[in-house]
Parts: sequence; C-alpha cells; structure tokens
Amino acid sequence: MYQTFQENDLDTTLNHIENRIKEFGLSLTNEDGYKKMREQYNKQKNPLDLFVLIAYSFNHQIRFNNNHEFNNPFGRERSSFNASMKQNLEKFIIRLKETNIGFANVCFNNFDFTFLKNNDFVYCDPPYLITTGTYNDGKRGFKGWTDNEEKQLLKTLDNLDKQEIKFALSNVLEHKGKSNDILKSWVASNPNYKINYLNFNYSNSNYQTLDRDKNASVEVLITNYEPQIHQKEKTLFDEFNF
Repeated sequence: MYQTFQENDLDTTLNHIENRIKEFGLSLTNEDGYKKMREQYNKQKNPLDLFVLIAYSFNHQIRFNNNHEFNNPFGRERSSFNASMKQNLEKFIIRLKETNIGFANVCFNNFDFTFLKNNDFVYCDPPYLITTGTYNDGKRGFKGWTDNEEKQLLKTLDNLDKQEIKFALSNVLEHKGKSNDILKSWVASNPNYKINYLNFNYSNSNYQTLDRDKNASVEVLITNYEPQIHQKEKTLFDEFNF
C-alpha cells in the first residue's frame, strides 16, 4: 500500500479512493456497501482498495483471516474517509515522494542489516509476546510470534549493539498478570540497555521494584543509548488512525 502511494500520482490515488466511495456508497452507516467492497478486495487485492476499507473499518484496524482475506468489521457511526484523513493522507504522500524511502516486506530475520553504519538507527515494534490483539491473536495465515521469534529479535538487537548501531524496541514487560521473562532476562544481562517507561510514574524504578496495578500493562521503550526526553508534540498524523 505504501509503495502504491509512493509510485502513483497524488491525484490518481485520491481519485481512486473517491471513486470507490461513490461506487459502493460508503458512509458512516452503509454496512452493506462496505461488505460488498470488502468482498471485491478479497478477490482482487488492490492495495488502494485496502486503504479505503481501513478508512471505513472498525477502529481503522487491519485484520485478516487464515486465507489472508481482510475481515475487519464495519466501523458504523465511527469510521470514514473524512476531511481530516484526506488532508493527512495528502501530506503523507507528498512527504513520501520528497523523501528517499525504500520498503521491504520480509520477516526481520531475513532482512539484511549489513548495510547499516553506526550513524543509522533501528526501531523495532514487534507483536507483544504476552498480549493479544486483533493482529496477534493467532497466525491468521501468517507466521506467528512465539518465544523463538522473540529470542531471535533480541539476538539481532545484540548484534546491532556490537556494531555500535543505535536501536529502540517497543514492548511490554508485564500485562494483566503475565510477565515477559525473556525480555526481563535479556535486559538484566545487558546493563548498558536503558528501560524507558512510557508511564512516567515508573521513571525512577526498575522492573523488579515497580509499584503497580497487577492488571496494568508496563509498556517500555528499550534502547542501547540514553535518550533525551522531550515533551510530546502533536504531529500531522495524530488523527490518521489506521
């Protein structure tokens, strides 16, 4: 989908989106039109049609079944391709075309990291091993995320650290009574790694001494450098929720 945004003229992309909305009568309430378009997408797999479906789907989520068919339900009275999303999409595509960006669609352990230098940066946002969402509640026709993938990713990050390449890893240490012991053990064995708690109440704690709700999630950003803390600034994509 991103590659199509990058390759197409902006007007071509916007016209396709608007024509599909008219063709299927998509709106905040037309569930039948949404389902008809979803059925057509699953036969043809046009990436721009996928974007339109996401715009009108429940919580703008991307969800597939075991046959790789898009199956997220309709976002009644909530989701649509509104003026704000259109404006953000235009800005995103313009920026995408201005910037030298390449896309790769491979599993991380098949990605070639050898071209990276010590002034590069790697950010990883894997499925969280101890949580369940619409994107990781089963393999759904794709490769699943297990202890093995978790360990392989952490080993990859260790290798990057040895090459003095900065990285950041989003994850959770604990969630609803579950503990990611693989991640905790990894951090404990690498004292140069920094745990940055996304809940700032934890900022002066370590994971062994957290005072927390047992049902809460302890979300972290783990880095191999000491990051500077800045106040969050609103970006042009804050409402671009797909």
